[in-house]
Amino acid sequence: MRLISTIITNGHYLDKQWLDEFGSYIKAIGISCDSSNEDTQKQLGRGNGDHVSSTINSFKLINDYNFAGGSILMKLNTVVNKLNYKEDLTDFVLKTGVKRWKIFQLLDIIGENEKHSKDLIISKEEFEFFKDINQKITDNNVDFVAEDTSQLIDTYIMVNPEGRFFSNRNHIYKHSDPIHIVGVEKALSQIDFDQRNLQDINRMFI
Repeated sequence: MRLISTIITNGHYLDKQWLDEFGSYIKAIGISCDSSNEDTQKQLGRGNGDHVSSTINSFKLINDYNFAGGSILMKLNTVVNKLNYKEDLTDFVLKTGVKRWKIFQLLDIIGENEKHSKDLIISKEEFEFFKDINQKITDNNVDFVAEDTSQLIDTYIMVNPEGRFFSNRNHIYKHSDPIHIVGVEKALSQIDFDQRNLQDINRMFI
């Protein structure tokens, strides 16, 4: 079995020293940023009024690392919700320098975000509205990938800080035993993940 290491992060701990030490092990880094408005970001719990500028700086660090010989793929992740679904983010995305932008319709996860997500959940029509006003980003050779809630269930394998695989099963995260204790294959079997649910190999790492 061949595994590819990728990271989804808010970029808080991403710096030159980290990239120099661990960058060669990483296939791709995705940074989460949901708005180009710092106040909106703060309302969503990302940063204290500096997350937008921090995101742009983090991508610059990765670009600098790649310019010096690295090969980390970059992407931007955006969760579409009630606070940002009317926002045109194309100018911001171009400032990041990414060539892949993934947007996700907000999904409620039992035991994770259901207390806060009830006021942020959007309809399919609202998600489509955001897609329509941001689709023009493709004119700048940016790969624009949109996934609604139906595409987010049982379609990703993730690793938590405890070293356990987890996957979304019917709006609930199912976790494996620690990978370093039981091994990769057994840990994967414990979350009942079906690899056929991945649409393509790109989805596994970006």
